[in-house]
Amino acid sequence: MKILAIVVISVTVIYHIVLLATMAKGKKLFPTMLITALSGIAVLVAINSFTALLNINGWTLGVSASFGVPGIIAMLAAKFFF
Repeated sequence: MKILAIVVISVTVIYHIVLLATMAKGKKLFPTMLITALSGIAVLVAINSFTALLNINGWTLGVSASFGVPGIIAMLAAKFFF
């Protein structure tokens, strides 16, 4: 389990470095990050209110705020396949 946590944290850090480097080229860094976070959280709340497939806790909020809608899709895929 420790190895999985290390891998997840490493991938998250690399993702955010690439995301910040990509967004830094544009002039709208903060609004883009805010929209991504809010859309991810909104989709998480919508999925939870209609189907209750994903529980709302610190991990799901963190993934949905960090990765947005693709993070929600990845969590749903992980839930269905594992």
